[in-house]
Amino acid sequence: MKHSNIYISLMFICYIILAKNVYAENYCMPPSEGAWSILTDCTLPEGVYSAPGNVKIGDATHDTVLTIASGADLRMNFCNNNLTIVQGSGVNILPGGMLQHKPFEVSGSGSIKVYLLGGQSNMTGMGNKDDLPLDLQGEQSVYYYEPINYKSDTYCQDCSCFCGDHWGLLRPCAWYHGPELSFGRDLLSQNPGDQIALIKYSKGGSNMAEDWIPPVPGNPGSTGDQYNQFVDTVRDGIAALEAAGFTPEISGMIWMQGESDAYDENYANSYYDNLKNFIANLRSDLNAPDMPFIIGQIANYNTNRAHNDVVRNAQECIVFGGVSCTSPQDPIPYTGLVNPDGLSFIDRAHHDTPGLIGMGECTAVMMDTVSNLSPTDPPPDVIYCGSSPQVIATTPETVDPGNDRPIVPINTEISVEFSLPIDTGTVTNLTFLLEDHLGNPVTAQAYQWMDTYEKRVAFNHDDLEPGRTYTAALTTDIKGRSIFYLESSYTWSFITEAE
Repeated sequence: MKHSNIYISLMFICYIILAKNVYAENYCMPPSEGAWSILTDCTLPEGVYSAPGNVKIGDATHDTVLTIASGADLRMNFCNNNLTIVQGSGVNILPGGMLQHKPFEVSGSGSIKVYLLGGQSNMTGMGNKDDLPLDLQGEQSVYYYEPINYKSDTYCQDCSCFCGDHWGLLRPCAWYHGPELSFGRDLLSQNPGDQIALIKYSKGGSNMAEDWIPPVPGNPGSTGDQYNQFVDTVRDGIAALEAAGFTPEISGMIWMQGESDAYDENYANSYYDNLKNFIANLRSDLNAPDMPFIIGQIANYNTNRAHNDVVRNAQECIVFGGVSCTSPQDPIPYTGLVNPDGLSFIDRAHHDTPGLIGMGECTAVMMDTVSNLSPTDPPPDVIYCGSSPQVIATTPETVDPGNDRPIVPINTEISVEFSLPIDTGTVTNLTFLLEDHLGNPVTAQAYQWMDTYEKRVAFNHDDLEPGRTYTAALTTDIKGRSIFYLESSYTWSFITEAE
């Protein structure tokens, strides 16, 4: 993967929410070299300009607006330079103006699994990059796509973070993130060798009853704007992957929305029917009839939403049918539910960084579960994310030496392969036990890795005696990420070769 040397022009229309409505009339142009600091409202006139270095708009004492006039083309290499817009300042790009940047060039071949992310503000995310663990702060080997009007109701806080109708690599923006970071990381871990791509479109404050309402038979004009924009975004992203040489396959979707409907009695009462039709229409419109659909349930945390339980019950009814519904309904096939009540929040509705990481992890696990269902399987149990340990890795998948290699040299390496990544820091001489035929302990220590989370763990150990039976055991104190736990202890034996 490398960055293209070809600039691609993109029009960013960033709506500025400011106390003042009059934009600057004085003109300004970038310097011929070095950084460009803009502390006075000004307009970039018609023409083509290059910003050779970093661009900063405003500071702690200046709320500044840079207006890019019609016919003005400002070019930046966002791969090497930063556009920093201080809170309270902004960019106003008039129709016909352009903020051009150099995108990541996506090219490849073969099958690529595409996962969709949609919803309202918790999907958009209010996570802070500074609170992320190290493994989520940089670029990941996951392709990521979001439209330029992704946060269309706010000013352009960090235009360099907008993929801008082209593909890039998954990474956190300067100031916000949603569940996509941990979701993408864990999908990659669950599907080794597969190419993974995410397409995300969300809108804060949007409701299902009007904004996301799917097409109504005989009344196509009733379709919600957000539904149309979501479908268009997915189709554009898929087309770009195909043009780049990939064979994309829509492999699942996670949905985090419903809070806005829980304020209105009529919206809440219609939520089940609307969401059911939403799923059916998406699967049809995107030609993905069995697309796994994972619902991140709205939380019950200190809420002031009068009809919260109605929406929550509707979400449960989608997955489980039966007693979860106000009237008899069948479960919707290939759906799953993640309950977020045990995660952390910054207010009555929104997750903080740890909460968003947890939602990404939980939805990735549920996605893996639903993706492996057969048509006759019952719906999977709810994952109660963060509120209690979730048993995911029931037993190690492979142990060596073991049944396939019961008699081994005395200097053989001992290793375990788990079904999901575990925290290697929890693998100690208290959680991995090795004993000889008399029950005497043998010292064994896990290797050290650069990455904390691994599926395979190997051990250094003291010399083994020839012709002896050794017993190895793993305990339930071995943990993974927030929801990966070993269900029960696991014991196996092997024999060393005789002299």
